This record gives sequence, C-alpha cells and structure tokens, in this order.
Amino acid sequence: MDDSSAEETRVLSQILAAQNMLCVFFSERRLAEFVKEVLRALPGVGRAGVCLRLLAEPEADLGLQECKDCAGSGRGLDDIGRSRGKCKLEKQDGFAVFPLDTAARSYGYLLVATEGDGPFERYRPFVVNFANSVAVALENRLQQKRLSDHVSELERTNERLKREIAERRRGEETLRKSQEQLLHAEKLSALGKLISSIVHEFSSPVHGVRGVLEQVHEEASLSEGIRSLTKLGIKECNRMSEMIQKLRGFYRPSAGIAVLLDLNALVDDMIFLNQKKFLSRKIQTVKNYDPNLPTIKGVEDQLKQVVLNLLQNAEEAIPDGGGKISVTTEATDTVVRLIVEDTGTGVPPDALPFIFDPFFTTKPGAKGTGLGLSVSYGIVKKHRGDIEVKSRFGEGTTFIVTLPR
Repeated sequence: MDDSSAEETRVLSQILAAQNMLCVFFSERRLAEFVKEVLRALPGVGRAGVCLRLLAEPEADLGLQECKDCAGSGRGLDDIGRSRGKCKLEKQDGFAVFPLDTAARSYGYLLVATEGDGPFERYRPFVVNFANSVAVALENRLQQKRLSDHVSELERTNERLKREIAERRRGEETLRKSQEQLLHAEKLSALGKLISSIVHEFSSPVHGVRGVLEQVHEEASLSEGIRSLTKLGIKECNRMSEMIQKLRGFYRPSAGIAVLLDLNALVDDMIFLNQKKFLSRKIQTVKNYDPNLPTIKGVEDQLKQVVLNLLQNAEEAIPDGGGKISVTTEATDTVVRLIVEDTGTGVPPDALPFIFDPFFTTKPGAKGTGLGLSVSYGIVKKHRGDIEVKSRFGEGTTFIVTLPR
C-alpha cells in the first residue's frame, strides 16, 4: 500500500470514527468544536479552518453553540442562503459548502476552507457523508428534545389531572356527608313531629286520670291505705305531666330567636330527661351549680341539644357497673361556663384532634352517627362561644362550654 492509500485509509477511518461519536457529542463537547476538530485534520483544509452555521430555530430548540469565529456576528441563519452575519470563511474565495439536510428539514451548513485545487477534493464525498451524519444527529437530538418536552408536558398534565380528581373526590365526599347530614336532620325532624304527636295524645288522658284521682282522694270515707294510693297516683300523674311538658319543650322547633335563659334550669331539664337511664345504669349525677349564675342569651332548643348531646356522650362513655357524671356551672365577669365531666373510658389520644369532625365517632357499630359533637360545636360557635375537650384515656373526659354573658 503506497503512502497515498495509507493516508486515505487513515482519513476515512477518522471520519467513520467521528460519525460513530456523533450520537454522544451532546454530552461530551459542543458540536461546533467537535466538527472543527474532525475536519481540520483533513488534507487540503485551509488555515481558516471550519465553521458550522445553524438555522436560528433549531439552534434555539437544541441549545447549541456555533464556533467562536461566528460569535457576535449574527449567529445562525433565518433561512438557507440568508444569514444575519458572515463568518470570515464566507469572505474568502476558497471554501466548500456542505448542507446539513435531512428529509424532514434543513439545519444549516458546514463551511470548510480549502487550499486551491489541493487534495481536499479527494475527501469531499467523505465530508458529504459526515455532514449528512451531523444532520441526522441534529434531527435525532431535536426529536429527542421534543419527545422529552412532550413527556414533561404529559407528566404535568397527569399531575394536574390527579389534583383535579382528588379535588373532585373531596367534593363528592363533602356532598355525600352533606346528604347524610340532611337525611339525619330529616329523621330528627320526623322523630320530633312523632314525639310531639305522642305527647299531645298522652297529655289529655293523664290530666283526666289526675282529675279523677283528686276527686277520689277528697272522699272522706276512704281508708288511709286507699288515700295513700290515690296520693301516690296523683304524684305520678304530676310527674308524667312534667315529663310531657319537658318533652314538648325540647322537641318543639323554635324560631331561632335568642332569648334570656337560665342555664341551671335548662341543664336540670336535660338531666331529668335522662334520669331514668342514668339510674338503670347506676350512674350518679352530681350537680355543682352556681346559685348566682347570670342569665345568658341564646336559642333555647339549640342549647338544650348541646347539653343533651354532652350528657348522652358521658353516659355512653361509662362502662357497665356504674360511674359518675358531674355537671358544673360557673361565671366570670365576661363568660358563663358549663362543665360536664364523666368517669368513663376516655378518648384515645390519636382520636382527640378529630372529636368535633362530622361523622367521626369512637362508638362501636351503629351506636353513634358522629354528628352529635359536630352539631354541638357549630351551635356553640354560632352563640359566639367555645367548646373544648380534655380527656385521659381510661380515666374520663371533660367538656367545657364557654358562652358570653
């Protein structure tokens, strides 16, 4: 093999090796410097060297940089054949132009300075192939970047859809809870109407029985034993009448108008309604009322519901075998407090932060709806008050209701 063939083989190997490296040049060096390094070594390339000119659009898409010779002179082309500035090679007579074209588009061109009719012409076909490989590499890179951008956009869209789905699920859950709350309220309304009807039906017969017993009791011919029985009957009729009146007052819907209330008397009424259940479960009620408690302004049936919920919660928290519920009222210069304390099982520490959340309950099975404390919290807040809970698991729970004077 003569020197000419050996040189040609060397140059061909060099160009082929460079073509194989084009797929990784983005991560190793700038394209312009890489192309210049490859082509400068070719026989017949002038001292002015090599310049890579890119179209403005793909250059911006790919984030590439041209050779330093073109910096500041209007890098890139707006279109093939119309440059914003000229490289020094374009000002010379001897240079070769190699388009960087693919089937899809044109990316620019290579300028190679040549020395007259020197040996460079022998390698022109190799440079053409090399320029085509550069164009294909640019095409691949551009497609890769656009694919990457598309994937990023899909990921952003996916995250947005996830957020929208999560928001929709939260909205559906809120709607479901609202529907359940409305259904529960409708059940309570129906129950109130039923009890009101029953109370009305019971009231007249009780009054009639009491009237008969009072007349019999006045008969002088009665023995002491019969007189004692009629007296007991009258007493029980009075107790039943009192219970009927309290039931009627509790279940009769109010107009939502705030009036002056005696909190001690209101609490007494609610304890009276629960007294039978307390006694059957051996639960002792301790009243620590402030005898000089000032009146408060509130909606009567709403505050009765708060007290009833607290008493029922206290009763349900006390295990079989009995316990104690203490009810305390007290006042300061600005507020009145109701404190309901039980000796029940207490609230688990992890459940305490959620105790006033709607539908949250620690009661087993269908024993609780999870609405009692939530509704009570809302009522107290509407009265410009506050309700707080303190509990020691296994020892008992204390609810403190604070209302303005």
